[in-house]
Amino acid sequence: MREDVERYVSNCLTCAANNPDVKTAKALLGHQRISGPWSKLHLEFIGPLPQTAQGNRYCLVISDDFTKWVEAFPARNNTASATAKILVESLTQQRGPANH
Repeated sequence: MREDVERYVSNCLTCAANNPDVKTAKALLGHQRISGPWSKLHLEFIGPLPQTAQGNRYCLVISDDFTKWVEAFPARNNTASATAKILVESLTQQRGPANH
C-alpha cells in the first residue's frame, strides 16, 4: 500500500507543485545581532486592497525586530518614494517638527 501511495503522489501534478522536494538541502539558520530598538526593521506592503475614500490601496507594515512592535500605515501606492514619505511623516509626528 505504501508503494501505491508513493507512486500516486509522485505522479500527481497538484502534489508535485505543492509539496517541497524532501531531498533539498537547507542552510543552517544563523543568529543576527540586534543592538536595540529600531536598529533593524522589516517593511512590507499589503495590497492592492479595495480603495478607501482617501484613495489608499496599500498598507505599509513596519515591524521592529528587537521590540516586536508593529505599525501599519495606509498608502496610495507601494513605491520607494511612498515608503520614504510615510517614514519621514511618522517620525515627524512622533518627535514633533522641532526635534527631528
